[in-house]
Amino acid sequence: MLTHHHIDHVGLLYNIKKNVDCSFSKSYRLLTRPDIILTDGDKISTENYSFKIILTPGHSPGHICLYETNFKFLIAGDHILPKITPNIIPYKEDSNPLYDYFESLDKIDDYDVKKVLPGHQNVFTGCHRRIQELRDHHLDRCNEILQIIWEEELNAYQIASLLHWNVDCTSWNQFDPFQKWMAIGETISHLKFLESERFIDRVEKDEKIFYLAKLRNISSLRINRQRS
Repeated sequence: MLTHHHIDHVGLLYNIKKNVDCSFSKSYRLLTRPDIILTDGDKISTENYSFKIILTPGHSPGHICLYETNFKFLIAGDHILPKITPNIIPYKEDSNPLYDYFESLDKIDDYDVKKVLPGHQNVFTGCHRRIQELRDHHLDRCNEILQIIWEEELNAYQIASLLHWNVDCTSWNQFDPFQKWMAIGETISHLKFLESERFIDRVEKDEKIFYLAKLRNISSLRINRQRS
């Protein structure tokens, strides 16, 4: 069972299938092709455990968490991690992954979770506290962006280069291409969210897209659930 399709979560599928005597291709396309697609609210039971499937898009479009209803633990995949923040990047042109991520955090926050089994790092407790920390992180990132584009129209690349990133580099020029790709993706996700909540304007000039803040600071991330 996979919580989502990213390569760091499917890489050993070939070995697993091979060890149970199944014929299977090593290609990523086939590795990520599910035998069964689980949907929100589905139930899965084993001899000792009973799981409810919770659809939690944000980190990836089809991400799921598994909530054990008796022992109240959560198999969280990459949705909630104990020390690092899940990477949130657009999965298609019209997606709003940060908005999806906030909604997914709210869904998990409604459950009585005693212990979290994440896809990276160690098992942890304090799920609801960690959810608030993740919300606060993204609020800080949104406010950092608003400050950067308060009086100057900038594009996503320019904004990403001015943000603070928790990487071992002293300047944007030291970022490797993959780090820049991740940083720009994260920046675009925040810009999409801020635009959808009408905190910034999107300005198109000479076939280029720039952004300008409509306010300098937001105090909370109460998402507009009535947006179209």
